[in-house]
Amino acid sequence: MASLRHSAIGLPALAVLSLALTAPARADFVVANSVSDFSGTQGQNGWHYGYLVSPFTSATFTPMTQFLPSIFGPGNAWYADQNNYWTALTDVGAHPNGMVTSGGRLPVEEWADRRWVSTVDGPVTLTGNIAKINTNPGGNGVEGHIFVDGVEVYSQFVSATDSTGFNYTINATIHVGSAIDFALDPFASNDLADYSRFTAVVTTTAVPEPSSLTLLGMGMLSLVGYGWRRWRAV
Repeated sequence: MASLRHSAIGLPALAVLSLALTAPARADFVVANSVSDFSGTQGQNGWHYGYLVSPFTSATFTPMTQFLPSIFGPGNAWYADQNNYWTALTDVGAHPNGMVTSGGRLPVEEWADRRWVSTVDGPVTLTGNIAKINTNPGGNGVEGHIFVDGVEVYSQFVSATDSTGFNYTINATIHVGSAIDFALDPFASNDLADYSRFTAVVTTTAVPEPSSLTLLGMGMLSLVGYGWRRWRAV
């Protein structure tokens, strides 16, 4: 009877353990999403909203200071200076400012730059889409750039009427504190009709912490071992 009793303890434990150990491991997970993470707080979820100036390197990053209702659509947007420059960032897009401009804005070139400061170490994958949102006549296109710790790893020109654009996938190795910049420039410094989509998702391929199911399985393994020792002792 003793062996049956201890076997009854061990069988369900083995079943749960089997489930835990055979559950598929998650290979990667999203650590940043420029659209869903968008907010009116600088640094929230690692995102910083700013712009680049000549010579247009990551070292020239300047934070935007205005978070106001968007002139490009519903919701709010970050601005360098809404009255004087087109330079802005929304949840899905960006608008730079150029020497060729309109609407009373000042002729100064500024690249709208969405920066993510890493909270992880190791390999990551950057994915997203860059495409024109404003396809009205008069524009000459835009160019998107991605910098990782100041080194340009991607650039892509998008023509003035291309609302489909390009999907990108970039692999990089970063560390906690690494800066990844997603910057949009007014091609040939002409910012007419330049409002464009530029999204970014950062996915890490690092091994995640043990899942709760795995931890449960480990606990069941201990229980099985205890039951086995009790059975042997009877």
